[in-house]
Amino acid sequence: MQNQKIIALGGTKGGIGKSTLSSILADAIANQEDEESKTVLIVNFDESQKTEEVNPQHTTMSVSQIYNYIFGEIDDNLSIEETNKLLVTGLLQAIENQLEFDYIIFDTPGELNSIFLSVLHKIDLFIVPFMAGERNLNSLEYFCKSLFALTQANTKVLFIYNQYRNKTKFPFEETILNIKEKIKGVNIVSEFHKFYFSEAIITMENERKGINLLYNNNKLAYRIIKKRTDQFLNNVLKILN
Repeated sequence: MQNQKIIALGGTKGGIGKSTLSSILADAIANQEDEESKTVLIVNFDESQKTEEVNPQHTTMSVSQIYNYIFGEIDDNLSIEETNKLLVTGLLQAIENQLEFDYIIFDTPGELNSIFLSVLHKIDLFIVPFMAGERNLNSLEYFCKSLFALTQANTKVLFIYNQYRNKTKFPFEETILNIKEKIKGVNIVSEFHKFYFSEAIITMENERKGINLLYNNNKLAYRIIKKRTDQFLNNVLKILN
């Protein structure tokens, strides 16, 4: 599809908000004010999760569901390596010919698996969330050094300090600068975004509602999340364009 944008949320540590931010971003894209309606597909790379439970408000497919949609069921007798090759084929076919969405969001697993690595060249923007703490920083550095050494010369990245709190004292900007300096041969065009912690996000997830559906049930939660997501989307579109 012409002008289709592909965004990947990644990180090697679980629990940093990849699935939640994928859902929030999909909501924000699909409901932009004063814009034509945009279609969004979330591709869930974690086969152990039920896609309808991860992002219930959006069109969400696992990598295997995409292959089944295009080609039919995979033979259970194939090896893992053979299966993964077929899944990559299905994913590339979906991107290039089959699934016409304005935006495709990759909700990636907590590892750099062969399927994800095979589609790196198709990704327009990497979103890398992280949270405070030395272990999180070490994980962030490992992920960036491992991943961006394999990407193209000009790589667009939006680093997100997730669940940011105003009183947090944490050398995140210095850490990101150090990471960028250690990755040789890659020009990382990056922006930085703080996604503030909010109980409203927990409310949205507990009620299994998209942002707009919260309006009638919990207007305070809606206003808080809407402000956060508009800022998030503005930064995504800024670096994409």
